[in-house]
Amino acid sequence: MLRFFLLAAIFFAAVYFGIRMAQRRGSGNAGGKSAPRRPLGPDDDPDFLRGLGN
Repeated sequence: MLRFFLLAAIFFAAVYFGIRMAQRRGSGNAGGKSAPRRPLGPDDDPDFLRGLGN
């Protein structure tokens, strides 16, 4: 009986790690690089700030 639980634990661990690796490989975020840039607000836009001085 102990052998059954040991084999089941090994099987489920292999399935879990296999799914995790497949999710990492399939995601568009290659290697956990930086998140997509957020849009700039008008107070962060250099052209907008330059236009205020005119």
